[in-house]
Amino acid sequence: MESYQPLSSVKDRTALRMMEDAEEKGLIKPGITILVEGTDPKLGFQGMVERIEQLKEKDSNVYVLDQFSNPANPDAHFTGTGPEIWKDTAGKVDIFVSGTGSGGTLTGAGKYLKMKNPDIKIICVEPAESAVLSVPTSGVRQVAKRVENKGKMIVRMFSSGGERYISTQLFDEVRDECANMSFS
Repeated sequence: MESYQPLSSVKDRTALRMMEDAEEKGLIKPGITILVEGTDPKLGFQGMVERIEQLKEKDSNVYVLDQFSNPANPDAHFTGTGPEIWKDTAGKVDIFVSGTGSGGTLTGAGKYLKMKNPDIKIICVEPAESAVLSVPTSGVRQVAKRVENKGKMIVRMFSSGGERYISTQLFDEVRDECANMSFS
């Protein structure tokens, strides 16, 4: 699980690779450059996008990593996540399921896995339609229930640990189950 990365997220790989790539290309300098990463402007954070543009105009040392269009994002998963999955499953993975996010994990790891075995199914899930984190309607469980997937190894990318979601409805059933446990 990616929650064992230093900052508990799949984004650790992405951030490191994007910074290494920018440094290798001479686009950033340690101790001088101000690194900025926003979120996808399509998510409705236009004010944040405008503020980043203001920062760039004001200071030439501002560099925007831009995970949504930076090729180093999927590269981090092509060179890291994909090979790790392949090795950890001894090449027996049949299906790889990942959330959509920036597309970096799905694209990079998916490309690597397809390169190793063109028959692997790569499945992208979106939270609204396929709630991967929730127990009863998990997108991965729905994939696993399909007759054609019986006996297949399905790898689900957990982008981060669930602890940040404990207070949300994703964990309602878990909280209820724990509250009603009998210890006799």
